[in-house]
Order: sequence, then structure tokens, then C-alpha cells
Amino acid sequence: MLYDICPINVLLSGIMIKTISYIFGFSHLCFVIFIAYVIAKSTDPVAVNAWLFFIPLDFPISLGWIISGYIFDGNWILSSIDDSGNYNIFRDINNYWLPAIYAGVFGSLWWFYIPILLKKVILFLKDKISKLN
Repeated sequence: MLYDICPINVLLSGIMIKTISYIFGFSHLCFVIFIAYVIAKSTDPVAVNAWLFFIPLDFPISLGWIISGYIFDGNWILSSIDDSGNYNIFRDINNYWLPAIYAGVFGSLWWFYIPILLKKVILFLKDKISKLN
């Protein structure tokens, strides 16, 4: 009876895990949108370095972002320098759009699946421990 009301069992219930997953994923997406807004409104040219915060935050998913930055060169599609010779953040594919889309989509999905993966690991370990007893 006490086993059923244990905090870990309440957390491992399907509804609770889905709720936590939605909160994590949505919070991450809101944070990405906030950082994109801050970078877009900034006049500092090194503001795009704020995307680097997501590399350790979204690890190991962020490794794909780093690799895609080397593979995909956005300058051949659209130059970040507009017709008047000024730098335009919205035309900068490698430093604005690629990190925003990658962190927004894959990073948010990663944070959505973290509670689900942790649940599976905990259930797997509980199963292994119960078989040992």
C-alpha cells in the first residue's frame, strides 16, 4: 500500500510524465524564442554568441547543430550584408536562423523526451533490482 503512494511512483505515472514533458519542451521553446528576440533587437554584433548557451544545455543534441554549421554554408544562399552594405541579422542564416531553428525544434524535442527517457531508465533499473531480490 505504501509502495503505491511513494513519490517516485506518482512521478512515474503516465499523466505526470507527459505533463512534465510538455512543461520542459514548451519552456525550452519559449527560451529559444526569447533569445532569438534578444539577439534580433540587439545592436551588438556579438549578440549571436548567445546561441552558444544552448550547446551545453541541449547536449548531446547540440552536437548535430555544430556539425550542421560546418556542413551548411548559408552565405551562398543569402548574404548577411544587405544592398546598402549593412549587416542584417535576419539575412544571416548560419548565425541566426540555423541555431534558432535547430535549438527550437530539436532542442525542444530533446527536452520533451528527457522525462520519458528517465522514466524508462528508472523502470528498467527497478525491474533489474527486483529480479536480483
